[in-house]
Amino acid sequence: MTMTDAATSWAVGSALGTKHAISLPARDTSRSTGSGAECGRTLDAATLSRRDAIVTEQVTREAPWVMLALALLMVSFDAASAAGGLIAPLGSYVSDMIQGVFFLVVVVLCRGRIVPVAWTPWLFALALVVNVAALSYQHAVDPVGNSIGVLLMTTVLFGGLLAMWRPFLASAVIIVLVSMALFSRDPNGAMPWMIAVLAGIGASAALLVARRRSATELVIAQRAIEGMATHDQATALLNRHGLLTATGHLVSTALRNGQPIFAVFVDVVGLKAVNDQHGHGAGDLVISRCALAVRSVSRDCDLVARWGGDEFVVIGMGPEPERVEYARRITAVMDIRGLEDRWSGCVSVGTASCEDADVLSVIDGADADMYASRPPCARPAA
Repeated sequence: MTMTDAATSWAVGSALGTKHAISLPARDTSRSTGSGAECGRTLDAATLSRRDAIVTEQVTREAPWVMLALALLMVSFDAASAAGGLIAPLGSYVSDMIQGVFFLVVVVLCRGRIVPVAWTPWLFALALVVNVAALSYQHAVDPVGNSIGVLLMTTVLFGGLLAMWRPFLASAVIIVLVSMALFSRDPNGAMPWMIAVLAGIGASAALLVARRRSATELVIAQRAIEGMATHDQATALLNRHGLLTATGHLVSTALRNGQPIFAVFVDVVGLKAVNDQHGHGAGDLVISRCALAVRSVSRDCDLVARWGGDEFVVIGMGPEPERVEYARRITAVMDIRGLEDRWSGCVSVGTASCEDADVLSVIDGADADMYASRPPCARPAA
């Protein structure tokens, strides 16, 4: 697995509502859940929602400027044509004026945040429908004009700028129906126009797919970076920064429910000896086995983190766990196959709790309790 593959697996796998669970980057169990498929991957709802939010924000920023540019382009072209002696029928100028006014209204609504952000793609799609309807009328009254060229330009750009399937498909259907209705009396004259409409919509759909894929890759990369910043890469548990960041929601929930916060501090006894005598590969295996054991005895609602080199911390709300029983449960589920002659399988556990939700203080208390009650574990064999 390459670094990029691992980061992508992390982003897709660790964001499926189990971000505190053991899910090593090489594992891909979480790709079978969630909804939506793109770029050959099954994406979870959080990734899809974040992707759509990015696309919507991009449309909100770009669509008003595109519509303003189209309005200015129509005015400039009409002025240049008139100056050059190419006078179009009056209806063409009227339709351009209607389009320009409509585009300016949409620009004001979107840039002024007068309408919800979610409406922007639909307003942009409606603007395209108005534009194509006007161009269809202009082509009907002046077949030798340049309306087909303008149609291709606007329809091709539309999908890439919009990047939202529902408004795109709705507007595409309306555009086809409007074009068919306007040219129903002249099937032969309508053929070049319909070919241009369908070609423009097809190219536009291809640009839409490409942009959505780019947005998806951006979200996956962002989530990979966030995961590496808040998770320990050796165990996929939260790291110290990730734990302290994630405790905010847990603390607020505990305070709201009137429950105490507890901490469990777990120390892997004899890890330095394993590293010194058998190499860091064996030490990494000990850490990963301990991480799995600590995670398996913790509740789903608990936050589990690798606090330091050989230390793990569990933060939860409710009654403080019994220290000896917690250590016994970890030892009972610990998988030491292949480590029998190198590590004793021993851990030291301390617990603490508080009512005022001071997370750092309760972690320090559990750390002190762990050292005060450190068991006389056997050392690994030489």
